[in-house]
Amino acid sequence: MEDTEERLALRYFWEALEATRDEVNAATLQAAEKIPSVAAVLATMTPEMLEAQQARDVARQRQVLVDGEWDEYLADLKVQGAAYAQMGIEFRDWYALLGSYRKVIRRNALPHIDARAEGVLVGMDRFTDIAMAELGTAYLTMKEDLVRKAEAEVDRFVDLFQNASLGMVIWQLEDPSDLGSFRMVTANPAAARSGRQDLAETVGRHLRDLAPELPPYVELWAETLADRTPRSWTASVGDDPETLRHFDVRCFALRENYLGVIFEEVTERLRMTERLDHHVRELERSNRELDDFAYVTSHDLKSPLRDVRNLVSWIVEDVGDALPPTSAQHLKLVNDRVRRMEQLLDDLLEYSRVGRVAEEPRTFTVRDVLESVQALDPPLPGFSVTFEGEDVTISTPRMPFEKVLRNLVGNAIKHHDRPHGHVVVSVALEGDRVRVRVADDGPGIRPEFHERVFRMFQTLRPRDEVEGSGVGLAIVKKSVEVFGGRVHVESAGRGTAVVFTWPLRWARTGA
Repeated sequence: MEDTEERLALRYFWEALEATRDEVNAATLQAAEKIPSVAAVLATMTPEMLEAQQARDVARQRQVLVDGEWDEYLADLKVQGAAYAQMGIEFRDWYALLGSYRKVIRRNALPHIDARAEGVLVGMDRFTDIAMAELGTAYLTMKEDLVRKAEAEVDRFVDLFQNASLGMVIWQLEDPSDLGSFRMVTANPAAARSGRQDLAETVGRHLRDLAPELPPYVELWAETLADRTPRSWTASVGDDPETLRHFDVRCFALRENYLGVIFEEVTERLRMTERLDHHVRELERSNRELDDFAYVTSHDLKSPLRDVRNLVSWIVEDVGDALPPTSAQHLKLVNDRVRRMEQLLDDLLEYSRVGRVAEEPRTFTVRDVLESVQALDPPLPGFSVTFEGEDVTISTPRMPFEKVLRNLVGNAIKHHDRPHGHVVVSVALEGDRVRVRVADDGPGIRPEFHERVFRMFQTLRPRDEVEGSGVGLAIVKKSVEVFGGRVHVESAGRGTAVVFTWPLRWARTGA
């Protein structure tokens, strides 16, 4: 056909379309709605969207049929063909749509222009053939790309399935009324390693053949397929308690009546948990016995010490001024040693209870605690205590924190080598913790003693010079570490600072 004849045929086709535009659009839409996959797409479009699409089609058709400009129209067809493939519209469906378009034109347009019927048909055939070719090419190209991607995705899932460390099995319920009709479709190597049966003998067989007495969890399988909700449980396999095996199992619905089951053996983990629970119970029992021992020991030892102190007091009262000075000094030493021993017993009892006396968290500021410490134990004359830094609010059991601060402030004053001095308590935030620094201007501590001072019964000066049990800083260290903090000494020359951290928000573990 000559180019001019083709142009004329296309022009005839355009005029036929324009003359019957409303009828053609209505008939085409009606035909499209009879094709399920196309109807599903149309159902997502509003009337406004449909009207806009039809207006766009008219503009494109005019470009092609009247102006002879095909480029934009062909580009649109490529996009449309790729979209059909992506939406899953089958080839037969959109081919049928184009076929119905030809029928619509023959039925609605030709009767009005009998003299030009042959030209209209030629134009329509030319137009639809080009449209079919462009759509088909784009459709098949996209389909091939989607197939390649799907195959790559399947390969990835197969690799995951085959190489997963968890056991995976796929079952199919062939008869919903018979739970024994679950058939093992496939299983991965991890499932083979976990099972006692050869997968070659079990794959393809029904559950009723593998377990004549259906396991109780088969009900969960059926429920999962019914409501498509994943389920999980712990299953135990075996009759002998010594060789019983435990598995964490999860099942989920796949397409149709297919079910995926994933499982992991947790036998050793459960045994470790049981051993850990046993050790925890033993530790709790030991702690209770230690508490009882510390209390009884303290009480039983204090009783004879009180008797000794009372006896010394009676001797002094009975003898009075007749007691020689040397004997009076000896009795005073006995009294001092008894008092020191009582303090030591009290400190040992407190140390044994650190971290094991339940107390709920309270909210307060560090300044509040320092003020309470000074109110209960005012500094000696000549000494002052000041607060510096942020007034941080913390939530924690108050008593342990207050004892730490009281011990450190008291130590700073008690171990000072001068009749006057200054203690500074400075506070700063460190992430989710508060950093407290208690610094004095006393004699300082040599570096080789920075760790030693936190040990039990360690003092840097004779007890006859500075009264103390040597347990105070050990209590501080244990208290701080029980609450997840750290404590250390800073000292270079004169002056000592004890620095500790404490969580801003403390919660009892296992609560």
